[in-house]
Amino acid sequence: MKFARPAPSNRLPLALGVLALAVASAGAVQAHPAIQTTSCPARDFAGFFKAFSDSRDVQRAFTEASVDFTEIDANAQPEPREVTVNRPLAAIQFPVIPTTSEQRRNGLEMTTSRTEDGMMRVRLEKPDTDYQLVYIFKTHADCWTLYAKADNSL
Repeated sequence: MKFARPAPSNRLPLALGVLALAVASAGAVQAHPAIQTTSCPARDFAGFFKAFSDSRDVQRAFTEASVDFTEIDANAQPEPREVTVNRPLAAIQFPVIPTTSEQRRNGLEMTTSRTEDGMMRVRLEKPDTDYQLVYIFKTHADCWTLYAKADNSL
């Protein structure tokens, strides 16, 4: 018994193209889902950072899909050393930063600078102590996202 082979279809390349586009689009949306639906809270970085500091929702919306967290391991031998762990967004506990009122109440001083590769670096420190937090923000779609956090306190 012979089976008839179906006629070649011109729809297969089109279907594969549509499928590839759908997969690519889904990946783009998953990378920063909240940024896709939330507008930047400010046009300048100072305004953005204040909004970011004061709102858990803004923090969640403008944090990368995974963030490098660096801490000092004071018990490491022969001397303290930095330890970096990459955490996915789902494993990050918010808030990740003190609110602006907590910063004032605790006497934290803020220094902001632009890194050589165009990221924004914010250092919160308490004078005459070892308390120091550093936040790195990446430019993303005319706004910023938290990319890394370092707790350099001993």
